[in-house]
Amino acid sequence: MAERWYQSFFDRRYLDFYPSLRSAPIASDDAAFVARVLELEPGASLLDLGCGTGRHSVALAQLGLRVTGLDLSEDLLAQARATEAASGIAVRWIQRDMRELDGLGPFDAVVSLYTAFGFLGEAEDRRVLAGVARILRPGGRFLLDLTNFLGYLARFPPEVWHESPDAVHRERNRYEPERGVLVTERTAYLKQGGTLELPASHVRAYLPHEVRALLAAAGLEIEAVFGALAPTPYRWESSPNQVYLCRLGSHAGSPPVA
Repeated sequence: MAERWYQSFFDRRYLDFYPSLRSAPIASDDAAFVARVLELEPGASLLDLGCGTGRHSVALAQLGLRVTGLDLSEDLLAQARATEAASGIAVRWIQRDMRELDGLGPFDAVVSLYTAFGFLGEAEDRRVLAGVARILRPGGRFLLDLTNFLGYLARFPPEVWHESPDAVHRERNRYEPERGVLVTERTAYLKQGGTLELPASHVRAYLPHEVRALLAAAGLEIEAVFGALAPTPYRWESSPNQVYLCRLGSHAGSPPVA
């Protein structure tokens, strides 16, 4: 089977392209909001699905939660362990594909933050959400944080440039409406000479009605929708994010009836 883009995208080149990730502080404000809306008390168990460099996992653990961070990337998890070590807070790290959740949990809550969802294609994304439903405790909650693609595409930037201390970075974006996929090509022009290129990313740009259908199919009932990781209402034309607070329905995760 051919390698998928995300299998080689989130490696050391990704950390070199975004060097601030190596020194970024833990995401305390985001974590405080997440714990509050999920109504989690100290000691509650939480899975950070697609935890990346662990900024949210560690911040959530600092609130007294029992946190498991799961990611496929060995390099990002190495950075997550370094973040954990610097904090003095214990987090359980698991290197695994997010489709392979059986045997984990049960958890009081699962979170997927900063658009760590939509990499696999719709059929496999459905499989991920079905797995989330299976590992939640009855009445457990799920928080799904995605880019608000509906608003983003309305002001779609075909090319974005920014500068870091060591490079000038270019991101070229292309939207493929037939597949609903946002393709981004990233190149860093290094100031000492040479370039750094990442594999092109292909992220499914789910619109609100599509997200609702996916969550409903997994038995995850939407309780609220926010426009950011903050108590702000979702507005399709201007919100940076679409954040879905869900509760596991009574029939979710059950095997199909023959």
